[in-house]
Amino acid sequence: MEKGWPVVSGHRQYDSALRLNGMYKLRGAGVMKSSCVLGESIATQDSMHASLRKRSCSPCLHLRGGSTDAHASMDEANRQLLKQTFSNWKDLMKSLMSSENEVRKDAEKKYDEIKAEMPDATCTALIQEITQGDNEESKTMAAVLARSSLSEVWDKLSSTTKEDIQSKLLDSLKAESSPNFLRKVANVVGAISFTANDGNWPQLLPTLYEMCKHDDSTRKELGFYILSLVLGHVGNELMKFDEDLQPLFENALQDHSAGVQVSGLKAISSFLSSCSSNKQMKPAQVLLSKMLAAIGSALQGDEHNARAGLDVLIEIAQINPRFFKPQLKEISSAMLQHVTMNRNLEPATRRLALEFLIELAEKAPAMIKSSENLVRDIVAVSLALMVEGLDTGVDLERWNR
Repeated sequence: MEKGWPVVSGHRQYDSALRLNGMYKLRGAGVMKSSCVLGESIATQDSMHASLRKRSCSPCLHLRGGSTDAHASMDEANRQLLKQTFSNWKDLMKSLMSSENEVRKDAEKKYDEIKAEMPDATCTALIQEITQGDNEESKTMAAVLARSSLSEVWDKLSSTTKEDIQSKLLDSLKAESSPNFLRKVANVVGAISFTANDGNWPQLLPTLYEMCKHDDSTRKELGFYILSLVLGHVGNELMKFDEDLQPLFENALQDHSAGVQVSGLKAISSFLSSCSSNKQMKPAQVLLSKMLAAIGSALQGDEHNARAGLDVLIEIAQINPRFFKPQLKEISSAMLQHVTMNRNLEPATRRLALEFLIELAEKAPAMIKSSENLVRDIVAVSLALMVEGLDTGVDLERWNR
């Protein structure tokens, strides 16, 4: 047997190469021909008919989202066909990345046909390209396609295909060395976790916990990034805040990497978005001081991440403005005096701090009014920013006449 093309075995397990490249539905004694995709000729298909008719006892192997039972070994002819199909799949991927519009459009049409006719085989091919591709360009294209395609056809996939995809993606999160591509894999994982919101991915959270505790800052940051994609729809179903999440969040907010801190802030925001009541939200308020400290640290020399942190605060204010109530006075003072009125900071950073306070005023006006002089201070600072850039040589009194 040729290395790299494993034998099909029973007990609901079938060869990953066949799932990747098999463009035929094998049923009993014959072959039902699928749509002629990837350039397979009629002669090749007829040859397969003849070969498989000799094996009248061949078990069922169905690649169209149904049963995936398989009990027979692939013979040499099958393996050669799979190799040819895999080669044609590579050609299709290259065409999808072509700079020529006609070539790319034709490839997109062919890909859509394959995806509609054989979702299991198509999705398995994408995952194999992501995990075993020989160059980052094709792997990136596969990740982009997988992010949308898996969500689109997930309900049509067999349970075995789903489990295989989930397992290989988690393995890729652990093994991938390229930070840029690791984020793309993370996006695919996030898309599947949202689509498959049925609790049938028990290995996901343990893997994310492991990443969030990793010594490598890049992998740790990606762990919290994926957690932020997942918590919005499973936050209160699978995890308890004080036991599972609080230690992770505190660790992220105190990390030496600003990227990890921002990803931690995003994960906190995602968790809060899953809270349906103040009772669920209240335990997370112990993190407020550490959240502000993380943004304050970024303001010392990393305004890009500081702005990302301020964006997170605005997101939280839009959904759960009362989250900030315990420390509203300290937060508003810091935003007005140390950010908005700080001329050493970039204008975009200063505006975001003011936008955060205005968002709070719009979403929770009673809370803002209860804080002494806060409305007056917000208005005064807003007016000060409006006239800050005016030409001091202009005679305003004469201009107002």
